[in-house]
Order: sequence, then structure tokens, then C-alpha cells
Amino acid sequence: MTITRLVTPDDPEALRVYFDELETGLARYGDNEPRAVPEGGEPVVGFDLTTHEGHFMGAGHNRLILYTQDGRVWARAAGTWDPMPWHVEQSYRRAGRAAQHAFWGQGGVARLSMLHQLALQIQ
Repeated sequence: MTITRLVTPDDPEALRVYFDELETGLARYGDNEPRAVPEGGEPVVGFDLTTHEGHFMGAGHNRLILYTQDGRVWARAAGTWDPMPWHVEQSYRRAGRAAQHAFWGQGGVARLSMLHQLALQIQ
């Protein structure tokens, strides 16, 4: 896994472009996914983690973001994968999607979520 793109407030234009592209992608390809940064939120940092090889699902492109809203800092993951072989896609559809969402924090079950566990450690 490699950080293949990093945007910070040090380059406001790159930060704006990154988050505009992310919101456009979620709107176009997301399955009723909410906006990456809710209305009233302010983007802080975004970076891409790219899985190049060896992952059972193929090449992955996870975007981890930080944003502020109402005086708090929030973390969110928004990822995409290259097309999966048919047999992997069937497994993912049956159980993998729910597991991925739990891992990245959707559903609010801290013991299943890497992001929730990280947040608990830095409070």
C-alpha cells in the first residue's frame, strides 16, 4: 500500500480540486452514498491509499479524509476498487460489502471499525 496523493491546507487549490473530484465521483458512482464532507463541513486533509497487488479484491483506491464541522474534526474513508473477477464479486456482494463498511466505520460499531478504534486512542 502506498500513499499516492496527499493534499493539505498548504496548497488550498489542490485541496479544493481533490475534494471537488471526490464529491463528483461519489455523486456519479456511489450507491446512495452521502457527501464526503457534509454541508457546512470544511475539508482539512485528503490522501489516497493505493493497494497495488496481492489484495484478494484487486487494486484498491481508498481515500481517507479529515474535515471539520461544528468545532469537531471528523475522519471518513471513501474507496473504490478495480473491477473484481466474477467469483470475488459474488462473495463481496454476499458478505464482503458489509464487512468493508464496518471496517471503515459505517454503522457505528467501534469494535469492527479501524477508524473508530483509532479515534478512541487519540481522544
